[in-house]
Amino acid sequence: MNKKTVPFTSEQLENIIAQYPTPFHIYDEEGIIENMKSFINAFSWNKGFKQYFAVKATPNPYIMRLLQKLGVGADCSSLAELILCEKVGITGHDIMFTSNDTPYVEYKKAIELGAIINLDDITHIEYLEKHHGFLPDTFCVRYNPGSLKEGGNTIIGIPEEAKYGMTRDQVFEAFKQLQAKGVKHFGIHTMVVSNELDINSLVGTAEICFNLAVEIKEKLDDVALQNNFYPIQSETRNCIAILHEGLQTEILEAGPTITQEEQTGFLAHFETLLKEVDLITISGSLPSGMDEALYATIIEKAAAVGVPVLLDTSGKTLKIALEASSKPALIKPNQEELAGLLGIPEAPTVEELKEQLNSPLFDGVDWVVVSLGSKGALAKHEGDFYQVSIPKVNAVNPVGSGDSTIAGLAHAIAKGESSETILKTAVTAGTLNAMEAQTGFINMENFDAIFNAVTVEKV
Repeated sequence: MNKKTVPFTSEQLENIIAQYPTPFHIYDEEGIIENMKSFINAFSWNKGFKQYFAVKATPNPYIMRLLQKLGVGADCSSLAELILCEKVGITGHDIMFTSNDTPYVEYKKAIELGAIINLDDITHIEYLEKHHGFLPDTFCVRYNPGSLKEGGNTIIGIPEEAKYGMTRDQVFEAFKQLQAKGVKHFGIHTMVVSNELDINSLVGTAEICFNLAVEIKEKLDDVALQNNFYPIQSETRNCIAILHEGLQTEILEAGPTITQEEQTGFLAHFETLLKEVDLITISGSLPSGMDEALYATIIEKAAAVGVPVLLDTSGKTLKIALEASSKPALIKPNQEELAGLLGIPEAPTVEELKEQLNSPLFDGVDWVVVSLGSKGALAKHEGDFYQVSIPKVNAVNPVGSGDSTIAGLAHAIAKGESSETILKTAVTAGTLNAMEAQTGFINMENFDAIFNAVTVEKV
């Protein structure tokens, strides 16, 4: 053990007591600085290492400022500590906010300060999103290694007895949820234990944490999806499809009402993304509050920079887009939607359907693909008509097949494939989705078999 010495004499102490009433604390400024410098230097091999001082251990603004000059951040666990950081001038990622059973007001303050939030509980993801409306792009989660951690003392030294952190499975699930919600930067945290003097215990805990981090990266990279969502204050809607005895019952929530400010903000965000894309797909109806001409506006902005738009919607929104000066590159109505668009009965034959597709309303639209359900599709492209037939399959869950078809169209069009390949790719993707219980999923192992069974014929 290092010998501990007092940096003043007994006489000096008596003089201090005579001047300042007790109780009081005396801090060795020089000792604090030198010890922290030594600690930071011990990790100099680790580029980017940053030490965070636990504010609750010594909530003294003078010491916090002292450490701040050395590049030390603040580890906070309460609103009071966050406010203290704010007063001292510690903000942004210089704050790590680690808390459990946390009220929203504390999360709100942490987000306002730009702190890195260290989530203790997986349910806090939904809780935070519900109350705040959106999530920051950086999150850390706290891992409890449980029985994997050997040894330890009685002061928060046995992980399985601690109230802190997530299980291994919860950590994976938390990262998946955060990733799906647009979070881009991830961290992992674990409690090394308190008052631990056994170096082997400390190293063992660090090893567990590092190994998990490597595994997380490897597994999440396999399913990583880049996104650039624009956040809104209200919750997005849930759409539930119940499959029962060969039937389907849908429960569709009304969804949020979008404010004018959110719509304006989204359009500005959209324009920044136009420089990064080759093709755009738009699917579904507009939420309440949105201008019915929004899709037409989006198509116009995309056309100005030469980006084609595949539009999968219906009704008045589709009609406004088709009547605008800038046309979508592709639309994908079904027979009912097509008839409603033209204000006429559904076409009972292919020839009558072709007549409907010759309507002036579709002039300037490169692709019109009409979904015919189990009968495939009829498409019009550059004046030619194509009838697409699909093989009979065991349809398990049709939900998402339309979106999968659009994905197939977008993929093949972006690659510059032939008309036949574009159509075969599209209906293959839609068919594969219907064959799976999981919505929006296709098994690529079956792709070639279905693709080769699809036929495309000029009619």
